Amino acid sequence: MSLTIVAIIFAPLTEDHADVGQHVLVGGQHVTEYQCRLAHQAGAQLVVLCVERISKAMLVSVDRLTDEGVKIAVVRDASELREQIHPEEQVLLIAASIVAEPRLVRELVADQKPMVLGVRNMPDAERFERIDGFTSWSGLAILPGELVRQTAQQIGDWDLQSTLLRSALQHHLPVELIDLEHGDAPLIGQICEPMQATRFNKALLQRIPTAANGAIDSFIWCPLTDILMPTLLRWTRDATWFAAALGLLVLLTLASNWLAPIIIPPLLFLLGGFIARIAVRLSSLSLRETGRLQWLLQARIAVGGISLMMMAKRLVDYGIGWGFAILSLWVLVEIARLSRFDPWFLGKRGLPVWRSGPDVAAVIIVIAHLYNVDILGLELVIVSALATDVYLRTRLKS
Repeated sequence: MSLTIVAIIFAPLTEDHADVGQHVLVGGQHVTEYQCRLAHQAGAQLVVLCVERISKAMLVSVDRLTDEGVKIAVVRDASELREQIHPEEQVLLIAASIVAEPRLVRELVADQKPMVLGVRNMPDAERFERIDGFTSWSGLAILPGELVRQTAQQIGDWDLQSTLLRSALQHHLPVELIDLEHGDAPLIGQICEPMQATRFNKALLQRIPTAANGAIDSFIWCPLTDILMPTLLRWTRDATWFAAALGLLVLLTLASNWLAPIIIPPLLFLLGGFIARIAVRLSSLSLRETGRLQWLLQARIAVGGISLMMMAKRLVDYGIGWGFAILSLWVLVEIARLSRFDPWFLGKRGLPVWRSGPDVAAVIIVIAHLYNVDILGLELVIVSALATDVYLRTRLKS
């Protein structure tokens, strides 16, 4: 039977979004905001944020999360916490400044088994709270709601976070260990300084793969994005600005079909692919929903199709002939056929890098136009699209 999961997240006593928080960013956002998203994405129906004092910037973070559908309750003492927890609920406990790889938190919540997640004592584990001479607390645990309520009722002026851990151990909750030195061990750490956040962000980039959409994305946009991402994560909080830039590029691409030379629309379309890759990557690392962004990605492809038809019309007007227009429509049909295998920026894993797609078609068309062989360019686009279609249909059937 599925149980209700509530997350309790402790904000550091010295945390100040106005000073430290603007430099210590994980996934492009403050540590506490990232923790809230971790819990929400893992399935927590309510996030209880325990703070001693709340700054204006933290209130902004809470409002932003609330607008995105994350249910948050802010509490300042044990009595307020007790009111938020039902005895039959399971509680995901996240200690102050503790961040983890999303898959680890999802697995903890999915198991729904009361436990304390521990790590073996070693030099890299000195920042974690000690359990005994051999084990430290990772900062993550699943506790029964009744245990949390009892502890909160008896706590007085004691430290709530540490007392909850001691109470869990006194009630003999199992301590499951993860080996942080193992190559496949999930990422987990306590982030208090900008350098720690930078290291965690770089490790997170390697752990959260990107689904490349064809050769242009794989060999150009993805490597460039991964080079820029550590810098972007130090100063930006979300993909909003890049989504806005993508929307502007879509409009410029559409307008350039009438107002600019014939080569400009496909070039703007290709640049939009780079901006789209950055926006999607930021959204995935920051654990934000990509539903709204997906509309922009689809709009970009639609405008690319309009640009192709306008290019055909302009070249027909120049005297190339109606055969060019027919080839252009054929290109649109083939690119549309490929979408059932590889929806834009939601690429299925294991698809060949060489597969055809909108960006590959745009590159071929640009090069062909520069060498004044537009019809040959469209023929090459059709051949590559047909080859991809036949290969994928054969492969998916086998």
